[in-house]
Amino acid sequence: MATVLKDGHKYNLEKALNESVKEMRLIKSGKLPKKSWTELKTELQKDK
Repeated sequence: MATVLKDGHKYNLEKALNESVKEMRLIKSGKLPKKSWTELKTELQKDK
């Protein structure tokens, strides 16, 4: 099973995808501030 890093922690890929889906639902419902994928990608690249 593939693992990915999220907030400095290892998550398995399936769990990470589930988290992303939850976040997308929250964004759509207006509970989380909306950020475009490009913004998130540039932020991730800055952190590296």
